[in-house]
Amino acid sequence: MKHRARSKFARIALLLLGGLMLPIISAWAEQKIPDAKIRVTIQQKEAGKLNPALHVQELVCTNGGCSLTSITINDCRPSPASNGVASPIIIERSSTIGGDLKITNEGNTLVAIETNSDIGGDSVTTQRFKYEKPRDNRIITKLIGYSGGFVKNSIVAQQVLTVEYVPLTGQNRGAYKEIKLDCPMGLPGIDVSE
Repeated sequence: MKHRARSKFARIALLLLGGLMLPIISAWAEQKIPDAKIRVTIQQKEAGKLNPALHVQELVCTNGGCSLTSITINDCRPSPASNGVASPIIIERSSTIGGDLKITNEGNTLVAIETNSDIGGDSVTTQRFKYEKPRDNRIITKLIGYSGGFVKNSIVAQQVLTVEYVPLTGQNRGAYKEIKLDCPMGLPGIDVSE
């Protein structure tokens, strides 16, 4: 009988200790956001098909605040300037200050979660930027791993869409790759016609 009482007491003590440890573990998982400036180029993969559009992602964090800028190129569309196609430059930005971006630091990985709501539905984009820790607490600039994607509850398509982000990979020289675009760039300018 004493053994059962001790065993029951031990289980209760472990449950209480576990409940006390949970906030400590949670606080450890969400570490301070380091200063960073990291970039990666991705393509979207949906239903097994890779889209040719290229999206340059730049995550910049300073003093705990972060912004994520996405620049899209090679998204060939009918050109208003000719009978052919051209790729407009599409620039999108989210930030922790604006409230549409949340950043957490998990070991050596910055996790960026963007939320968006528009006429087409609600979406959540999650990107994981795995970085190499710099010496002497300098700014993070080297990306060594990446995964990401988004889920959208599409009102237009009347279904949930899931898209995976596939990064360009390479070796040496900052993993830069030379890419030939599928169509010319369509750049904004000033209309001087009368």
